[in-house]
Amino acid sequence: MDGSLPERSRDSEERFLATWRDSDDTDGLIEAISAAVEARRPQLAARLVGLLGEQVEVEAGSPVDQARKAARMLMLPTASAADFIALQSAWIIARKLRMRRIKRRMRGGRRVPRASRRKR
Repeated sequence: MDGSLPERSRDSEERFLATWRDSDDTDGLIEAISAAVEARRPQLAARLVGLLGEQVEVEAGSPVDQARKAARMLMLPTASAADFIALQSAWIIARKLRMRRIKRRMRGGRRVPRASRRKR
């Protein structure tokens, strides 16, 4: 098999993975994993390394090792919707407080009421 990667669509990646599932070319699979890592496609690399299994001893820091780490990261349990909403609301509050501090610092710490401002 050649070392080219599929297009960035779900269908073409599925066909690409299906061809590698049927192949016994371990060296070619390692090259495809390395190409996916270099192309910054961690999901594809993680799916390819899943096909590799425990057939090969992996060197630390190699593209295959990076792909295995990406696979572990992608398989972590996802947070619930309630956790996401809580995180989002906390983020909004923190951002508002930060903006208030920045505005207060830029204004010199005192705020002039709008009605008492001088017209130009």
